[in-house]
Formats: sequence, C-alpha cells, structure tokens
Amino acid sequence: MSFRDILTSLWLSVNSVKGKSALQLSRELGCQYKTAWVFLMKMREAIATRREDMVLEGEIHIDGKYAGGHIKQKNRKEDRIDRRRKKYQNLKRMTILAMREKTLFGRERTLTRVIRTEDSNEAWEFARKHVRKGSTIHADEHFSYDDLQGLQELKRVNHSREYETKDGVNTNHVESFFSRIQRAYVGIHHRFSGEVLRLVRGGNRLAQGQSPGR
Repeated sequence: MSFRDILTSLWLSVNSVKGKSALQLSRELGCQYKTAWVFLMKMREAIATRREDMVLEGEIHIDGKYAGGHIKQKNRKEDRIDRRRKKYQNLKRMTILAMREKTLFGRERTLTRVIRTEDSNEAWEFARKHVRKGSTIHADEHFSYDDLQGLQELKRVNHSREYETKDGVNTNHVESFFSRIQRAYVGIHHRFSGEVLRLVRGGNRLAQGQSPGR
C-alpha cells in the first residue's frame, strides 16, 4: 500500500463510529479484500499493544456486556424459556468488561477485558491496574463492583429504578460504547465467535501470570 492509501485507510477507519469492514474498505480504496483485511488487523494489533500500560483517570464508567452463546427460542410460545436464567444458558456466553473515561478534553479512552462473567475479583484487578489513584468510578448496582469502594471513590446508580441519580451519577459513557459494539455486531461482524472470545480471555489471563483456563 502507498503511504497515501495508508493515511486514507486510517482516516476512514477512525471516522467509522460503528466499525469498518474489510470489504467496504477494499471498495473505497480500490484494492483487494485481503489487502484491506491485513491492514485493519495490523491497525487493531497496534492499538492493542497500548492496553497493558494504559492508565485511565478522572471519572471512569465501568460495566459489563454479555456476548455470544445465543440460544434460539422455540417456535411455539409455550415451549419458550427464560434465557436470562442461568440454568438455560450454555457455556459459550462471555462477558466484555469495559472501563471508559469521561473527560473535559474529548480524550475518552476505553479499556476492555473478556471474562467469563461479571466477577468482583476480575473487576477489582482491572480497576487496580488501569485506574489512577484519586479517580472516581461510576458503576451500576451489580454486586461485582462492591469491592471497588476500598480501591477508589465509588459512586453507584440503581438502573432498576433510574438511569441517572439526582446527583448526576450514571454509566452513560460505557453504555454508549456498548451501543456501538452492538451496532458493529449487527452491521459489520454479524456475530462474535465464542472461540475467539475464549482465546482473548486466555490471553488476558496469561498477561496476568494466570492459567488461561477453559
């Protein structure tokens, strides 16, 4: 690729809020699909190398999103199940734990980690490693974020009652990130491979000196 095409590819990618597919980029540049795919993967790899040393500060919003493990409902209404209940879930579903900055300068960085489920130990370790002392963390009412109180200043919002407290506590920034992920899922990727999510989770655990697990 020419230097001009590389700059054009970067510009097109970073300005696509919901993601950029290799097929679309190949049409826009007039290059082969494989060329566009390799470029996008190299760009994502370069961005990912900054994750381990990134430290967020200020107001941090944290939340988790479940991905994969979709169970198709039965045709007849009386045969359908409540897919929210644990006994009706399969082992393919993973959780994307995310923290996102809210700043006054427009630099709102986001960090993600793939885990099995929302877990207090995972959340505590994630915040301990990547949140600067003196910051404020906003979280919902999920019990996995209770232990963050002793780590940083913690503010909570009960989403079963309200989107935002009277004091302005919310998790809107990380929710907006998840909304873009959902649109990328529908319009760009079409599905998230459970195998890929498990490999990413294994890489996270190896980076922490732990067993990759299953």
